[in-house]
Amino acid sequence: MIMVKIRQMKALSKNIIRCILYVAGIVVLLASISHGGVIIFDQVTTQNTEVYLKVRTKGRFFSDGGKLVDIYVEDKKTKRILTGGDGYGFHRYMPRRKGMVPIEARSEGHRDTGILLVVDKDDPVILIEILNFRHSTPAMRAREARRAG
Repeated sequence: MIMVKIRQMKALSKNIIRCILYVAGIVVLLASISHGGVIIFDQVTTQNTEVYLKVRTKGRFFSDGGKLVDIYVEDKKTKRILTGGDGYGFHRYMPRRKGMVPIEARSEGHRDTGILLVVDKDDPVILIEILNFRHSTPAMRAREARRAG
């Protein structure tokens, strides 16, 4: 009876070790698939009012600080900044004209785009969401093509 229990315990411990190894393998696989990168956040401001353009650099799992990030406004490089230990970096910018201004952040081969919405102080604004108005994914283009006929 005791020998049967010992065998069952050994079999159970082998199964637990197998499960742990499978989970570790999946974690390593997912870690190799996920990439670090840079994120630039959309902003809303009024004309001739300073705004802080906010960027974040990411590693595989967590924020990655101490990275150089180039910030572009309307396809012109405006500033190179260094992110802090938390991965966030800020650039003070004053827009001179109204409209939707494309902004971009580049760091170590990664890039992200965003929008700076600039309005007059007297303009009423209802902001629902601005989502990648300049670019579309292949799935979005296929859906639009099906709708068009």
